[in-house]
Amino acid sequence: RDGQYYLLDSEVFTHDVPYHDYFYTITRYYIISLSKRKCRLRVYTDVKYRKPTWGLVKSFITKNSYSAIEDNFRQLEAELLEEEAEMNQAGGESGKMGGLRRRRRTYSRTLQDHVKPNKQYGQDLEPRDGNMGPMETMGPYRLNTTTIVAVMSVILLTLIVLNLGLFFKLWAMEDVAHRMYLTTKHRLKDRLESRLAP
Repeated sequence: RDGQYYLLDSEVFTHDVPYHDYFYTITRYYIISLSKRKCRLRVYTDVKYRKPTWGLVKSFITKNSYSAIEDNFRQLEAELLEEEAEMNQAGGESGKMGGLRRRRRTYSRTLQDHVKPNKQYGQDLEPRDGNMGPMETMGPYRLNTTTIVAVMSVILLTLIVLNLGLFFKLWAMEDVAHRMYLTTKHRLKDRLESRLAP
């Protein structure tokens, strides 16, 4: 019926991937009926963390998760377009509508096109949880990654400078110890020679 919709929530727990026990993904599918032969599909997805995760690992997980989600969206889109073409072809043959052929639409969408709300259709039919809305994936994560890399670079540079300082101090101490050993050895030798001399 027009105006009705189906809502499907899924939680995906992955296995055989790095850090699989740290996270899972939640996906919400809306199938909204617009007319007898037309409906709209909206998909919202989010990565949830089960354990407190270190920032670098979290950005790694998020980047790879959204890459996999984007691939999944592309595959879903291709299959839906194929199904639409088959239904239109079957409908055209049964209804003798040879002159009214629909063109097959091909899209090349990115993840931002999928996760940003479509403004022309207005608001959702059902209010969602605050956790499940569409997300901007690049802005804060790119800033976080850049900040983490900058902080780690400064820490690494500081450690290198401290290690160089420690190396030169140890080198100087070894040099002083070697000189003391040589002078002590020469003094003992001189004393022995002076005692043995008539």
